[in-house]
Amino acid sequence: MIFFIGCLHDTRLWENSEMKLRSAQLFSADEYLISDSGFPAETNLVPAFKRPPRGQLSEDRKRFNMHLSSLRVCNEHCIGRLKNWFQSLRGLHFDMADSVDVAWLTQWITACAILHKFLLDDESSQINDLVLDNIQPLDDYQETAACAGTSRPGKAFQAKFFKEVVEYLN
Repeated sequence: MIFFIGCLHDTRLWENSEMKLRSAQLFSADEYLISDSGFPAETNLVPAFKRPPRGQLSEDRKRFNMHLSSLRVCNEHCIGRLKNWFQSLRGLHFDMADSVDVAWLTQWITACAILHKFLLDDESSQINDLVLDNIQPLDDYQETAACAGTSRPGKAFQAKFFKEVVEYLN
């Protein structure tokens, strides 16, 4: 496992992740992830399209990006709920110098997720009235850096996926 201290661009994170490094074992041919435009297009990773420099996205690409965004909203809301329940997860900055640090942080986040599940399953109206109705979604990602490392098969898969989504939306 590789450790990085500080902020990291999405592409560098992806290129060094277990999901990328072990993709043959983790993904079947018809499985993929969706992502924002900060990630490279891969055969198992479909990012949103970036606006070309001094250009505009076509209407179909805008609709495609909107569709991908709507699929990611559920995940973003889940993260927002976790951060609302557990303030320790907000602005979580933790230097991971070794596997012990990674294990501790993983266990902390896992414990919060398990407790969150218990709270969601609680039938108590007090909890639902006090917290669940007042959850605010997280702000969208800042997508600033150029996307490097996009593979030719990844671009082909993104184009195929794009065509299928546009046909579905029409």
